[in-house]
Amino acid sequence: MSDKKMRHDESPFAFIVAAGDEERRRHMQEAFLSSDRAGVIVSVARLDEMLEELLRAHFIPDSRVQNTVFGRSENDGVLGSLAAKYHVAYLLGLISDDTYNAIRVMAKIRNKLAHRSRLHNLSELASDKDGRNLAKQLDHAFEKTGLSAAHWVELPLTNLPRFRFQLLYFLVEGILETAIQSQKDKN
Repeated sequence: MSDKKMRHDESPFAFIVAAGDEERRRHMQEAFLSSDRAGVIVSVARLDEMLEELLRAHFIPDSRVQNTVFGRSENDGVLGSLAAKYHVAYLLGLISDDTYNAIRVMAKIRNKLAHRSRLHNLSELASDKDGRNLAKQLDHAFEKTGLSAAHWVELPLTNLPRFRFQLLYFLVEGILETAIQSQKDKN
């Protein structure tokens, strides 16, 4: 794949965007057919929302207290930040160690892309020591899922950091959807 800008209908993720309900299609379009930076930010924001949904489903159904704990605006409550949500979900046993680490790495990558104006895509992540460390952590999280490159030999996209990030996102999204449904079924 060249560095030239890919048209939306040429994206390797175009088939994914066509599936699901309208809200999911909008999310997928923004996450997969836009820039790496936007895709990472939107994907991690969705994981943040899903972790909140998982925790709310686990907690007793007291919306007044839940709204206080999660806050009405970002970082307002004790569970307002993404980090607080994935830490608590892990400590409650709602997500595994591998899922916890995958979310943690994706959140760090999101922060790096969101707060560094010179980083435009995931391939540029390794431009400094901290970024190289994050790229290694992404690779490690990817390998821990069992989605190693050996399983995708025919797909040259597997070596692209964005492809690895998005595959990891899909896996974590599916794990969180299953966990949310499990918590809802218990109640």
